[in-house]
Amino acid sequence: MSIAQHIEGTLGELAKITTILEEAKAKTPLYDQVGKIYDFATDKVLPAIVITFDSDSRHYFINAFLPKFPPELNCSSLKINCGRNRIANASHSKNFSSHQELITHLSENYQSLKAITQLEIEVDQLEGLAANFFKFADLSKLLELDLIEFNRLVDKTNVAVVAAAINYKLSPENRATLLQILKQVDYLQICALPKIPLDPSGPYWHQEPVPSQLKALPPCKLDFTDRPKLFESADSPIRGQVIQSNLFNQFTHTASLVQAQVEAKLHYLDCCEAADDFTLTLIENDPNLTANIENNREALDLLSDTLERFNKQQQEESKASLVGKGAFYYMVETELENLQVNDIEKEQVHNVFRLTIAQDALSSIAEGLKQRISAQFKSDNQKLLDKLEEELTEINQKFDGLNEKKSTDIFTADFLSAGISNLDDHLEFKIRYKGEIPKRGLLKRLGEGRRAMFMVLMMFSIFGGMLGFNYRNYAFMSVFFILLFIGGTIYTYFTWKKDDEFKLGKELDKARDQLHSEYMRAVTEIERCRVKQISESVSQLMRKYRQQFDNWQKGTVDKLKAELHEAKSRNKNKKQMLKTEIKRFSDLNIELTKLIEGEKNLEVALRQVDEKLGLK
Repeated sequence: MSIAQHIEGTLGELAKITTILEEAKAKTPLYDQVGKIYDFATDKVLPAIVITFDSDSRHYFINAFLPKFPPELNCSSLKINCGRNRIANASHSKNFSSHQELITHLSENYQSLKAITQLEIEVDQLEGLAANFFKFADLSKLLELDLIEFNRLVDKTNVAVVAAAINYKLSPENRATLLQILKQVDYLQICALPKIPLDPSGPYWHQEPVPSQLKALPPCKLDFTDRPKLFESADSPIRGQVIQSNLFNQFTHTASLVQAQVEAKLHYLDCCEAADDFTLTLIENDPNLTANIENNREALDLLSDTLERFNKQQQEESKASLVGKGAFYYMVETELENLQVNDIEKEQVHNVFRLTIAQDALSSIAEGLKQRISAQFKSDNQKLLDKLEEELTEINQKFDGLNEKKSTDIFTADFLSAGISNLDDHLEFKIRYKGEIPKRGLLKRLGEGRRAMFMVLMMFSIFGGMLGFNYRNYAFMSVFFILLFIGGTIYTYFTWKKDDEFKLGKELDKARDQLHSEYMRAVTEIERCRVKQISESVSQLMRKYRQQFDNWQKGTVDKLKAELHEAKSRNKNKKQMLKTEIKRFSDLNIELTKLIEGEKNLEVALRQVDEKLGLK
């Protein structure tokens, strides 16, 4: 029996195992994969990945097998002598009666087909060629492929064909990419194309080192008359060896996948057998019985996260309204702007006037703040109610079997007005502001006139002495000084009034600053109490939900236990069925292990054939 016949027989045994493994399943990927490998074995199709360095090289390679192929068409795969003539892409396909008709169609529809990026072509009845399946890879685009696309490219082949101009030079990036793909195959076929104008420095691509595991096939200088014998003669010993080696690799890979599935099935059955009660395990794991519990638990977790996020958001919004120049800052600032100089009361104490803020003014400010804060709280609480109601409406739809909770269950009309009734307690506090301005009577005014007179006398004494003028010798000068004294005294009635107004203005600013701090402290405390009350109410709502869920879950679990007890009495034979399944799949695993062990001798035989054919 030849190696190929032995592999075909082994594939048949593997197909039987996959049939048992995938019985009663809608999809059978392992059986389908074994079938594809078997088709390759019976049809003696040689799959290969063709690596080209540019589009011209790809077109030249295709023309060597399929003359008159239009240039610049993006052909991703080419099947030769596999039974039909067809072109296809991701969206549609079209069949032809002959390959000449197919080529004619490509030429006539060249412009529209040029835009297709992945064009698959199948041609049949080409003389002088065996059955081949080429998958094309542009070296410059291999770096753009992800792992899945790369594995799909090198899947089901162990031959790499490198077709490029004989004097082509590899860049470091292309060299690394080429080595990466050559590591995935066993055989290398070099096809040299005509020279192209290039810089003569550096080694040519076919002189580069390759992975040590590669077996080099006889190279060829590709043209329209000289093609690799590997793809021409169906009876070529080298071709037969390459196909056998590829089939062996595909079998080994698929058998490993099948064995992994069998072992996974056995592991699952062993876990079921180890369970104290197999029927209990089935019922507890039945998603139809516990779906509402899981759904309600997930909805409860979602509600908890939502309310926690809701609380944090309320706290952040509250902080934002208090820090910097937030809403409450402008409330206090606006009310304090109504405080004027006339609202400052004077009380004479000794030789100063003690300043205090009139109680009526403070009451007016407190009342104004109370109205503003009340309006702000009502607005904020109503927004809070609407937002929470929207959140609860969405989450309530996820609960199954629980009574709906609404925000109005805790955020009642009394709650919306809570925190407003006790505003007076926070806004009525002792004002610490105490200012004062000096009291200046008639004697101080006369002293101011005297000071002005003596300043003039000093000037006359200094400058008059320098000029030889003595004002004491002139009697009328006394009248001047008397008038100067009287004028200085009268002048104080104008200047001191402005001075007092300026000082009162400064005291007013001082009072506003102090009151601003006091009122902001009070407003902060009021807002903190409001946010605390909201947080406590939200926690209360969450506790109600949890209590209701616990009660509901207890009733549901009791019901499940009753169903479980009933199921036990009906399904006593399930454990015996489980033991039967374990025995069946254990025997299947033993058979598969023997099948894989038997192929080790085949691997040695393939290696010996490689040595005889000089494939090293």
